[in-house]
Amino acid sequence: MGKKSQTKSPPKKKPAPKIDAGTITIKRAAPKKTTVETPPSAQNLLKRQFERTVPDVLYTVPPDKVKAPEFTAPELTGGFSPEAATRVKALLTNTYSDADLTAAAEKAAAEKAAAEKAAAEKAAAEKAAAEKAAAEKAAAEKAAAEKAAAEKAAAEKAAAEKAAAEKAAAEKAAAEKAAAEK
Repeated sequence: MGKKSQTKSPPKKKPAPKIDAGTITIKRAAPKKTTVETPPSAQNLLKRQFERTVPDVLYTVPPDKVKAPEFTAPELTGGFSPEAATRVKALLTNTYSDADLTAAAEKAAAEKAAAEKAAAEKAAAEKAAAEKAAAEKAAAEKAAAEKAAAEKAAAEKAAAEKAAAEKAAAEKAAAEKAAAEK
């Protein structure tokens, strides 16, 4: 017994029927007309008139489902502490007139102008203080430089006097020595 092939041979094709060239008529389908519907524009929709329909009998709640109103709304300020509740109630009951609003706007503008003026004065005072500090620093540096120059000049003068005194002492010693040798 031998192995059978795992691959199957393809099915045999049937021969095509022979057709006479003179007897065949080909029917062609008429081209289909395709209409593309465009969505209506907003203007067309607004111009359209639609019928209103009202039902003959309106819906009413059955009597057995109707109950006396049992719902009561919670107090508006129920979640607040008593102090906060009074504050909230006061805010909610506030009414304003045009005069009140105008006065408040003028007051706010005046406060803003006063704050800007105070800030400008503070900036000017800080600038003046900085200029004064810079002038004092420059004066102190100048005084220190003058003092250093004076000390340097005094040290040079002292050094020159010492050198002159040493020179004079050396000359005197040389003169004495020369006088002693004579």
